[in-house]
Amino acid sequence: MSDKLTVVVQQLEKKYEDMKKYFAADGKVTPAEQQLLNEVQDKLKTVRQQIADTKVPAKAAPAKAAPAKPNKYLPASREWPQIVNNLKLKENGLGDAIERFRALREDQFDMRMAALKEIATLAAAQAKSKEVIAAGPKWVKWVSDIATNAIRMHGEIAKDKSKAMSQGMRPLKVQIMVSDWNNSPFKGYTGFVDFRSPGVPTVTVTDELTANGLDIDSVTIFPTGTMNLRAIKTKDTSITVEGTTAYECKPSQKIMKFTAVQHSRKVKTKAKTISEATKKLDLKGTLGIEFKIFKLGGEIARGTEEKQGSELEVEWEVEHGLGSFKEFKQA
Repeated sequence: MSDKLTVVVQQLEKKYEDMKKYFAADGKVTPAEQQLLNEVQDKLKTVRQQIADTKVPAKAAPAKAAPAKPNKYLPASREWPQIVNNLKLKENGLGDAIERFRALREDQFDMRMAALKEIATLAAAQAKSKEVIAAGPKWVKWVSDIATNAIRMHGEIAKDKSKAMSQGMRPLKVQIMVSDWNNSPFKGYTGFVDFRSPGVPTVTVTDELTANGLDIDSVTIFPTGTMNLRAIKTKDTSITVEGTTAYECKPSQKIMKFTAVQHSRKVKTKAKTISEATKKLDLKGTLGIEFKIFKLGGEIARGTEEKQGSELEVEWEVEHGLGSFKEFKQA
């Protein structure tokens, strides 16, 4: 095809030169003659582009990336989506199953083992898919290893559970009633609870604090130990309240209850405005929630800060919550 186009170009080029000489013979090229020359020139450009396009080699299909390093555990969060994209896999739910497994706590033995069974089944099926097979035997082995690793991890967790139960660990419900220094619920806070006992792994539970505090439906822990509670403001993690208490659970007991009340203090300072007073005391948070402020015996409400200011320094009394719980005990 390109050879025929080349002949056409040669003919057009000769025609163009002949016409150009002919029109210029009388020393003047009329507008109509110039338009005809331009049309021939445009045709030449079109045919030359067609020849160029036929000479551009077709792009080769991108080669499959080599398998990642040997698979000893489960694919990392970002790794599996990349593999799905690279091999053009039809996702069968394996990635979601792996992420659900990772979201479980260390003490959730039964749920983790059930999740690993699901992962092993999905990985075995994915390894037999036509896309993985087409990618080559190395990829088949790599995906098959996910199933193998899930089965091995299932066995390891079963041993961990057996050891934990032999040490006296058992599932319990825990309820923590949490209130701030102003006897109000913590709103917009996340609770982090660490259960610690000598010789056994630390168990951490994370959940949003509600008006009722923090309810843990089931946590497998040792019957005696210490519990650390951290309440961290979601939108400002620099605001944290923390406390630790001992706990003990009797053999017949199925639920442990705790109360935690934030500690507070009152201080006085001199300043012209509330803004200046809070800055001097390095207070964080919202007026009326994280702290209250008084002037001349009256509480200042939110939104009236600058109106209560003065050109002269006056004494302010501030009550604010501290970063600790004054009462944190088992009920």
